[in-house]
Amino acid sequence: MPLFGSKPPTVRERIDDLLNDIAKASTSVRAVVLFRNDGLLVASQPADLRIEGASGQFTAILESVTKLSTKFGLGEVNYILVSGENAAFVIVRGKKLNLAVIGEKDLNLGFFLTQAESVLSQCEKAIG
Repeated sequence: MPLFGSKPPTVRERIDDLLNDIAKASTSVRAVVLFRNDGLLVASQPADLRIEGASGQFTAILESVTKLSTKFGLGEVNYILVSGENAAFVIVRGKKLNLAVIGEKDLNLGFFLTQAESVLSQCEKAIG
């Protein structure tokens, strides 16, 4: 409930706060990206124009893995975890939106998968 004279936060402010919270949960997080199923960037932390291209790449990864999974009769893919020599990624699929967490190799994938699922659900509710 807003205080006297204060306005409730806008949808954009709520989403920025949610992304900011997950981005600040670890120094290993480099970026958090909220994007639509068609690859369009919705929001990111930090706000960086280079991330817009990343949202399209994350969409392509989700689509490729889902096609492969479907080809083998395994159904939809809910999330993808990637661990590399110096990087780690968590990509979570939602109904209309998706969320990716980009981090350094020591990113705790289980923790950030749980956080990403929660934040994505809250973002989808906020947007409607």
